Amino acid sequence: MYSDTHVHTCFSFDSEMDPESAVKKAADLGLFSITFTDHFDLDYPGYGDTVCFDFDKYIETIDELKEKYEKKLGIKIFKGVEVGIRPHVMDRELSAVKDKNFDVIIGSTHIVDGMDPYDGVFFEKGSKMQTYGRYLDTVIDNLEYYKNFDVFAHYDYLVRYAPYEDKIFRYSDMPDKIDCILKFIIENGMSLEINTSTYGRVSPDKAVLERYVKLGGEIATMASDGHTEAKIGRSFKKFSQFARSCGIKYIGHFENRKFIAE
Repeated sequence: MYSDTHVHTCFSFDSEMDPESAVKKAADLGLFSITFTDHFDLDYPGYGDTVCFDFDKYIETIDELKEKYEKKLGIKIFKGVEVGIRPHVMDRELSAVKDKNFDVIIGSTHIVDGMDPYDGVFFEKGSKMQTYGRYLDTVIDNLEYYKNFDVFAHYDYLVRYAPYEDKIFRYSDMPDKIDCILKFIIENGMSLEINTSTYGRVSPDKAVLERYVKLGGEIATMASDGHTEAKIGRSFKKFSQFARSCGIKYIGHFENRKFIAE
């Protein structure tokens, strides 16, 4: 059985998915659990502070779904949040998520030099090595500002939108930078994320996960990063087997900010 630990709904600015429909879809797939992790990303380019949501309403909605469906459908339902890490907004974001009783807090970097790679403009700034290197440098800088999270999401986020013929994010291209990120995850007791939204578009470099294991990493979460029902739980069997083949010992989910192996 699998757990989808990274799902977005209509509480996120970039999804229209109804949370109740997401639960039913996850149950139909036979998932052990689903975790809602809607975006909280203040001062987002083009959106300002609108990339956030009413936490109280969000928590109320998920708690109602837990009461209604956990026993009925035999699926666990967890509440989380994906926090966008950027130095100038971290104090406000930390204050907002404090004491919200989330099961998991995901940390991620979407914005580099005021741009989201999703829009494509970022890649006009240089070659593959230059843009990938700049992204990793930004991630590394951001990690110094926020350590109160449980999962580090999609370290290779930008490859989804890269215009290059060869998009693969190879460990051998920037080993020192990738090591810095992997060591941070391990030393702070966080989980690596197996993000099938990224891996489904661009093949992962097995050397990155093998390096994670060699450095002492043992845990990972499966994440569809789904924004529609069709994406929930996608390719989990394929990529969980891939993770195991790289030496990852435990795949699981978070409950009350604690990793639970499955």
